[in-house]
Amino acid sequence: MSQSLKASGELFRCRLLLPISSPPVEDAAFIADNGILLAVGPWKDLRKDWTGSITDLQERVVLPGLVNPHVHLEYTDMLGELPSQQGFTNWVDQMVQLKRSWEPAQYQHSWLKGLEQQIPCGTTTLADTLSHHALLGCMAKTPRGPRLKILLEWIHTQDDPLPSSSMDRMQHTLTLADQWSDGLAGSSPHAPYTTTPSLWEALGNLPQSQERICSVHLAESVEEISYFQEANGPLFDWLSRAGIQNTWGQGHPIRLLDRSKLIPHGMLAIHANILEARDIQILASHRATMVHCPRSHAFFDHPPFPLHDCLQAGIPVALGTDSLATIKKPAPIHPFHLFHEAKEALKQFPTLRPSTALGMITFQAAKVLGLDKKVGSLAPGMACDWISTPYGGNPEDAAASIIESIPEWDHVVSAGQPFPQEAFE
Repeated sequence: MSQSLKASGELFRCRLLLPISSPPVEDAAFIADNGILLAVGPWKDLRKDWTGSITDLQERVVLPGLVNPHVHLEYTDMLGELPSQQGFTNWVDQMVQLKRSWEPAQYQHSWLKGLEQQIPCGTTTLADTLSHHALLGCMAKTPRGPRLKILLEWIHTQDDPLPSSSMDRMQHTLTLADQWSDGLAGSSPHAPYTTTPSLWEALGNLPQSQERICSVHLAESVEEISYFQEANGPLFDWLSRAGIQNTWGQGHPIRLLDRSKLIPHGMLAIHANILEARDIQILASHRATMVHCPRSHAFFDHPPFPLHDCLQAGIPVALGTDSLATIKKPAPIHPFHLFHEAKEALKQFPTLRPSTALGMITFQAAKVLGLDKKVGSLAPGMACDWISTPYGGNPEDAAASIIESIPEWDHVVSAGQPFPQEAFE
């Protein structure tokens, strides 16, 4: 240990440490100071010559704070309001009607409730896809919560060039969101069927667009594919009745985006359930990343997500919760707990290793958000974000065991600052 670490900050000891970016460590320790991890390793190594403060976490497993790369906090109070059995388009139709019936105060209450529910779930970083931009006005009043990456959702259905006034408003809203976002806020053109090439082009022409994440709900359902490839089906009929026409052309939506040369480098594809080998290769060529939402996927009974094909193509894949509007009732006590997604992923993909599933809600989730140099793993130089739960089992079984148990966290720490016990109630 270097001289500078002998008494700087605080030394923590635990039975088992799961750094995610490196192998598990038994009888482990880590040193943190000013919200940053300084050292991680075996207790016997870090304890040598240490003269500073020591906290013994005893029989606990410690892992990084969880990272949720796709959630819609404003729909938290929609839990159980919409049925899943009537198909994707019927769900969208009812969702639109429900959203229109809500008052601004309901959205604010729902968003705040969703934010407050993150800490008991162990989520210390999340990316919130925000469609009601007026909610930015309430963020200064929010209690301390997880680190936020804000992704502003955009919908535009008339394929006319956007006037400069619209471009100015979009830039103003992004700049406002930057105040509350961890790093630059991102853009989220909702989906190809609710956006136009002109919107994508406008977003790409905004200042700092290359530094901002662009996420999109893409190739989510069979009905979306039928809309674009065959110009029929429930989604086609529903959009036609609303006066919305396909402005992209005919074909798979990923190929249409590629043909238009509008796929931004590093695009974050949400869901991407209906993919052929060619589509996966297109996404890989653009260095795209993905978020799979296992419970949302099961809610709609979508065809199997091609996880292993995407991983083999080198596409980083993370797990997210989506909104609570796609969670089946009865809901669990902590419906945003990412371990529900990890558990469902292991059910959907029997050959998936539990340690890999843990990585998909920590390091890989941070990676798809461009935050993997800061959060998602426990290593020197990373933010001191960690969670713990009692664990007395075999170290080699830890990942599988804690995922299966959906644990309660007794410590949730972000940037070195523990959340008080009231946050867990």
